[in-house]
Amino acid sequence: MMALRVQELPADVWLYDMKLDGYRTLAFKTGAEVKFLSRNRTLFNDNQPVLIDALKSLKAKSFVIDGEVAALDQHGRSSFQLLQSYAMRKGIPLVY
Repeated sequence: MMALRVQELPADVWLYDMKLDGYRTLAFKTGAEVKFLSRNRTLFNDNQPVLIDALKSLKAKSFVIDGEVAALDQHGRSSFQLLQSYAMRKGIPLVY
């Protein structure tokens, strides 16, 4: 489907969210185990331990979440450059 330029977005039955510039990931939880995989099936568990801990804390016994890992700049905007440097720099806020 090709995107079309319009003056106004339809509002009746559509939902919209912001496009985050990050890594698309799938989070799988089974019991106490959480796996965090890229769309290419690369395991991200060691890359974002803060997000793994947050996913483990969810009360659901099992789930699959399709989402985007993004790093936020000082203005709350997603920054792919910050995400790529996350392992080397501390204090970068991540969202999923």
